[in-house]
Amino acid sequence: MTSQNKNVICITSCDHYLGNAITHVLLHQEKKQSKRNYVVRALARDTSKLDDLKKCGAEVCQIDYNKQDTIERALNGAVWVLMVPESDHDRVHYASIFTDTCKKVGVGNILFLSLLGADNAEQHSLRDYRDMERKAEAVIERHCILRSAFAVQQLHYFSDCIVKKNKLEMPIRSDSRMSPIHLNDVFCAIHFIVLDKNGQLYREMDRSHQKKHYTLTGPEAISANTLVDMMNIITESKVEFEEIKRKQCEENLRACDQKKVVDEPTSLGSKHEEGRDDLFPPPKHCPNDTEIDTICDILDYIKSGKANYVSGDVQKITDREPIPVIWFFKNHRDEFRPKSPNKLV
Repeated sequence: MTSQNKNVICITSCDHYLGNAITHVLLHQEKKQSKRNYVVRALARDTSKLDDLKKCGAEVCQIDYNKQDTIERALNGAVWVLMVPESDHDRVHYASIFTDTCKKVGVGNILFLSLLGADNAEQHSLRDYRDMERKAEAVIERHCILRSAFAVQQLHYFSDCIVKKNKLEMPIRSDSRMSPIHLNDVFCAIHFIVLDKNGQLYREMDRSHQKKHYTLTGPEAISANTLVDMMNIITESKVEFEEIKRKQCEENLRACDQKKVVDEPTSLGSKHEEGRDDLFPPPKHCPNDTEIDTICDILDYIKSGKANYVSGDVQKITDREPIPVIWFFKNHRDEFRPKSPNKLV
């Protein structure tokens, strides 16, 4: 399908995990619609990583933030932009260029994916998100900000230590509390804001969402120890939690082995007891340095105690409860089962 005579929704940073995964899920949902009034356009600096999206029906556009004309071409016909920040130390600068170009070409609606803590954190990465939020708010009249808590999918990056050492190692205390969210719920919030009940793209963002800041969390705030307890129940193991220094966490994340998830995951499309699909594949690659800094800053924010918070915004937007953390482990139990599990009795 081409964008001629169709509304276009552009998604940024599709050469990195979050942008790529959200685009993949949106295309997967599209297949359920016999006729739709929009096309999905995947934007990226490195389009060599987008072959899977192209096969699923996405238009693919390469952009260069140093060449504004490439961004203008990519935004041609765009009614919506789902703005996923770049995984790059220059992301604030890139976001400024991109939003200015959105205004120049007349993009009507922008949905910005941010992080819990962007409004009150001191961590560098979260301050970056605050700056990018403010830029989007200042430039595009019909905007909406989605601030997400720690995503359970990020636990994939920690599975190596669990498998090899029977430990979940993080630079937080065992009693540090967080409200992890499943990316299914983030996508559902996006879906309800962007698409109507028939799966068609809104031309204009509903007034109820305009200029809103939503905080997306899981259904409960849990400690690191409770997180491990949930994992142990599902994997029938005795994994322990261990607090480590940030530097060690950074080294662990750089060394994580993602070879096991290079192929299309078997979890895609699996069901849980309430009939929801597990839509999000595990990451195919290890996080880069910017992504590692962001993950560690999120964990530092959790350690500060400010992430001990549960919001009702997922249910407010989607009219359903967010997914419990334990469901994630049910769908990925083999990945989190240690080689020497020391099974519970």
